[in-house]
Amino acid sequence: MRIELPESIPAWSVTRGDVMKKLLGHPHVSKDARKSWPGYVAGAIPWLNPWVDVTSMFTTDGADHERPSGFPHGSSTASATPSR
Repeated sequence: MRIELPESIPAWSVTRGDVMKKLLGHPHVSKDARKSWPGYVAGAIPWLNPWVDVTSMFTTDGADHERPSGFPHGSSTASATPSR
């Protein structure tokens, strides 16, 4: 469904899982707004900064999404968590 965000920003709201899966797997759709939003200037819309102006697994695609995060191998496993 086409929606309008504050400051008259056009957007799409996807509420069905099957549609989201197809979109996120489509080669012409990107989670990275910096790549898919022509004319966007970083920092131009302050309330969007946390979603658009960051690089994370939620805003990257392909090889960038799969790139190691910089955490030491195994740092998030149960064996690395102190027992109580």
